[in-house]
Amino acid sequence: MCCLAFSAGLCTVSVKAAELAEKSIAKLSSELRQTLEQEEASVSNKVVVVMQDVDHDKVMEAFAERYPQEYAVYIAAKYDNAAEAQFSAVEGELADKAASSYRQTAYSSAQDAVLQRAIEKKREIYREYYAASNVSAVASRCSAENRVFVSEYAPVAIIELNKNEIMALSRSSKIVSIAAYSEADAEAEDLSLANSITRADYVRD
Repeated sequence: MCCLAFSAGLCTVSVKAAELAEKSIAKLSSELRQTLEQEEASVSNKVVVVMQDVDHDKVMEAFAERYPQEYAVYIAAKYDNAAEAQFSAVEGELADKAASSYRQTAYSSAQDAVLQRAIEKKREIYREYYAASNVSAVASRCSAENRVFVSEYAPVAIIELNKNEIMALSRSSKIVSIAAYSEADAEAEDLSLANSITRADYVRD
């Protein structure tokens, strides 16, 4: 009976290992998979890594707590006619509370400078969160000199790794996908492309 239980345990472990391996491989683009199959393990490749996104609710909470005036101006401008606006889930209750004090105040062009400052403060906080999140996601598998580009406004990075390092990185729960990088993809370092990769609306603010 003991032997049977032990064998069953081994089978369960093997199945789980196979499932994890399958999930890791699924994170690789088809082009990258083909490249890795044909190359020696020691050959390094530049890859575009998309990571788990930051918690936008936490970022907006930090924005509201750290810069309450700028946050209120940002919300009032983003949701003109605030009394009738349907606020998105991202801002949640914080947006509702901030907007309530602006229900009688229409946004005007005279507030451009104030709004610009509010947007800069919001980006500042996003930069902090992404810097910590992105570096954390790749740090254990990639030295600083191999980080070609790490975005400050989106969960994307371009790094240089060999086959074994790429496979190890793909097993991380912080990694969403890994794709082959080519010189034609150099525009990925531009924030507009980072935005299209992640569909992150806040980058356009």
